Amino acid sequence: MLNSRDVNLLRPDVAANCKIWIDLCKAAGLNVLVTSTVRDEAWQRYAVSQGWAPKSATVPTFHSTTAGLAWDFCKNVRGQEYSDLNFFRRCGEIAKKMGFVWGGDWRTPDNPHIQWGGPKGNWSSAQILRGEFPPPMPLYRTEPDIAVLLNGAALNFNVPPQMANGRVMVPVRAIFEAMGASVNWDETTLTATAKRGNTVVVMRIGSALPTVNGKIVPIDQPAMIQDGRTLAPLRFVAEAFGGRVDWDGPSRTARIWMAF
Repeated sequence: MLNSRDVNLLRPDVAANCKIWIDLCKAAGLNVLVTSTVRDEAWQRYAVSQGWAPKSATVPTFHSTTAGLAWDFCKNVRGQEYSDLNFFRRCGEIAKKMGFVWGGDWRTPDNPHIQWGGPKGNWSSAQILRGEFPPPMPLYRTEPDIAVLLNGAALNFNVPPQMANGRVMVPVRAIFEAMGASVNWDETTLTATAKRGNTVVVMRIGSALPTVNGKIVPIDQPAMIQDGRTLAPLRFVAEAFGGRVDWDGPSRTARIWMAF
């Protein structure tokens, strides 16, 4: 029989968010302990025989090894594992804020239970039994997204800006074109070449030695590929074309100022 409490056996997207949930709970002073993640049919039938699960629930669904979408938890204090309703409510609220479904909200409450039920939280056990699984759960961000403004106007990107080695990284083509530069991509050499007026910038993936008008300008964070998009350090890109970048840490906002 299998009844694991290993978070890593959950579906990868669910496991990643479960770990964030654990950290958020602990940061809130809630000492959680994951007691069950995935289980097989033999254990599920055993749980029914012991009265721990409804008689009709002889086959695992969200907890199944093929789904890996749910876990159970308790308060990690001996003698108080399941007696503190407020503890479960607070843990459940954190889970719901992240996008999970908390069993405590069900008609027949299951306070120690959390599951990923899809974007609307309405995925059913019947769907799981038919082999239909909810789409991947987005990774929950504990910090606000990075905002990029160009002369006060917000820029939108297909791939969100992110931090790498303390640098704000943005999609190369999108930021260059927003600045009025033309962009050429060489798939063979993984090199982006951008031109604006008399300025030519050449950046190669993984290289910390881009050039501006043929002159090497060393950077500490090379361009990289993320989700099929080439990302480059925002400050270098803006300054290469004569812009200025102001970074507001508390609001995670990068403001670019440049003349057109």
